[in-house]
Amino acid sequence: MTSLFASRQKVWVIPATFLVSYVLISFPVGPQWRGYVPDWVTLVLIYWCMAAPQRVGVGVAWLVGLGLDLLTFGLVGSHALTKTVIAFLVGRVALRLRAYPVWQQTAFILILLVVETAILVAIEYLVDGQLGGMVSWPALAVGVAVWPLLFWILRHCRRWGRLQ
Repeated sequence: MTSLFASRQKVWVIPATFLVSYVLISFPVGPQWRGYVPDWVTLVLIYWCMAAPQRVGVGVAWLVGLGLDLLTFGLVGSHALTKTVIAFLVGRVALRLRAYPVWQQTAFILILLVVETAILVAIEYLVDGQLGGMVSWPALAVGVAVWPLLFWILRHCRRWGRLQ
């Protein structure tokens, strides 16, 4: 009977990692450091779209983005749109991306983060007529720098949860 419970998947691992990413992105930091905080939600979304594409896809990305819009009191739908685009792009190349070593994946992660930031800046410019999102570009470098560590942590979470 214990082997039955030992082999069960812990499906709550994926929502728990998204919850932790919401906490990390809403963690209060000073205004001088705000531009260096990476988009943890996007990084976690990229990992799960790559590691478990049958569980996390465009629909989950839209819900996660909508939750982020509500959490940050931003324009409803802006993060939902960008997360959906990111999930679609990762879904198109997930199998090939998984074959690359982590240090080579960082180049694709950088491209995805640039695409997301460009879309958010364009949306902000269309709505407000300002380019205030330009200050978030240093966060891309931080996001790429933490990707190997985040990949390692999430891979261990996936293995611990016995998710395939």
